[in-house]
Amino acid sequence: MINNITCQELLDLRENYQFEVKSAQGQNGKGEVPKDIWESYSAMANSEGGLVLLGAKELKDGSLEFLGIKNIEKVQKEFWTIVNNRQKISYNILSPTDVKVLVCEEKTLLLISITPASRKLKPIFIGSNPLTGTYLRYHDSDIKAKDEIVRHMLADAVNDSNDTVILNGYSMDDIDTDSLSAYRNLYKSAKGSHPWATLEDKDFLIQLGGYAKDRVTKEEGLTLAGLLMFGKLRSILDGVPNYLVDYQEQTENPEDRWIDRVTTDGNWSGNLFEFTQKVYRKLTADLKIPFKLKDSFQRVDETHTHEAVREALVNTLIHANYQGRLGILIVKHPKGFSFRNPGLLRISKEDLFKGGKSDCRNKVLQKMFQYIGMGEQAGSGYPKILRAWMEQHWQYPNIEEDRLYETTTLYMPTISLFPEDIQNALSKMYKEYYTDLDKDSRLALILAFVEDEVSNARLSTIAAIHPADATKILKKLVEKSLLISDGVGRGMKYHLNNEFSTQHLDGNLQHLDGNLQHLDGNLQHLDIVKTVRDSKKSPRNTVIKAILEVCTNRYLTAMEVATLLNRDVSSLRNHYLSKMVKDELLELKYEELHHINQAYTTKVNQ
Repeated sequence: MINNITCQELLDLRENYQFEVKSAQGQNGKGEVPKDIWESYSAMANSEGGLVLLGAKELKDGSLEFLGIKNIEKVQKEFWTIVNNRQKISYNILSPTDVKVLVCEEKTLLLISITPASRKLKPIFIGSNPLTGTYLRYHDSDIKAKDEIVRHMLADAVNDSNDTVILNGYSMDDIDTDSLSAYRNLYKSAKGSHPWATLEDKDFLIQLGGYAKDRVTKEEGLTLAGLLMFGKLRSILDGVPNYLVDYQEQTENPEDRWIDRVTTDGNWSGNLFEFTQKVYRKLTADLKIPFKLKDSFQRVDETHTHEAVREALVNTLIHANYQGRLGILIVKHPKGFSFRNPGLLRISKEDLFKGGKSDCRNKVLQKMFQYIGMGEQAGSGYPKILRAWMEQHWQYPNIEEDRLYETTTLYMPTISLFPEDIQNALSKMYKEYYTDLDKDSRLALILAFVEDEVSNARLSTIAAIHPADATKILKKLVEKSLLISDGVGRGMKYHLNNEFSTQHLDGNLQHLDGNLQHLDGNLQHLDIVKTVRDSKKSPRNTVIKAILEVCTNRYLTAMEVATLLNRDVSSLRNHYLSKMVKDELLELKYEELHHINQAYTTKVNQ
């Protein structure tokens, strides 16, 4: 992850929430491992991972200042000693390649890459007590995990499947017979003359895993899976007090809470089987079905979109933690669907998106749905959902975890990824400068057009790309003058350059080439300018002096300064020019900050 990272990419990481900076100077100024690094270590390991940079600090304006670590060997040794001490840290999940020494602006830094811990190792905690030493990442902060969440993590670590437990005092009397009968009919249709199809109800449930007998204690009764799938509502609530399944169809009118609803209100059994039968039909009622015949000349009444919605519905139920405080919530909206379940993901998002890997929280429920054709092969769900949405050219599905409320929500928008009217408007504004872009770059401009701004987080979510890739895309659009950047770090926003003119740009580039050749010749004798342009790692003060030198007695645009000093224009503008204007080292040519012809000159008193 960090083997080939550059200093510039390090600066760009400030737009990513999974990035922490710590000065690590120590009392003597030679460097030490900061005590609060372990809170970040725990939080990132228990969440989505992240990067920690030692030897730098974030300034008030959001920019990054490299301080360096004088005794880097001492800090490295101290770090590895502590992370391997089981009395201080519960487990070391790092390998030697996860820690790298970097030199930026002649300052030595230590970069630590923390990957998400596996389910069986969580929680990663500080000290000897997980209830007091477990942290989670929430936006850009490390927060102490609530006791309830820690207990759920501990339970997940040892339980491969939560729904196999035999419930004391529960019997066949707690089963809703109509639900079980309806399920058996679907089972017969799917399995034909399977031997289980002729069994008595209790024996049938035993084969499904819905009823069990402990071989040691001889205790027998319904399993959690059997109760959830086929139980009566009162019986379910007695065994699972926080149980709630809720389907809502909403409108775009905020005054309408919902126009259709299915929830545990006592009017039906309330179990998961009947819930899926009611809700799936409502979810797919408005999906279009093209006329298509199978080889047997039977009409195909389902598309990949139907399959994706069904997969999302079933996944929500089989991955839920039914001991959580919040219930199942499924929403159908004119702009898409959302599926929320209590419980956090048991695999990383990266593994989820790739497919082929599954860690279901309720494996018996998963099998029960698969027996009747609801639910796909383990690990294939999300790739099939993504395939269906890509076929429709809709915005990509997105998964969000809320670590405060311990929920996971899958958002499946049915909004066009590239609306035709907006594409036409952008093509008219930018001409071939827009049409020649790749799809993710065009998407960034569309978001900026529709929402008045776009950020790293928003683009990476909608385009389903890594935040580092989103940063590169946005920077290139700024360099092409299609976007204007505003702010620094995690507060960075990008806006459309509404004064963009292709004719103006072409003329300016020709003018720039001619002017720079002349100016470049006049600056050759200046050693400081030559030093900066020949090195990508010049100290900050040296770069500032070079900027002041090239801007003396002349106005230069950001592009001109960047070209003369062999620097990235976006980085130069955000990390140097803006701050030098605030520090009154440079003057603007125009009062309007984002003027299309904005240029800079050294203040006379410099």
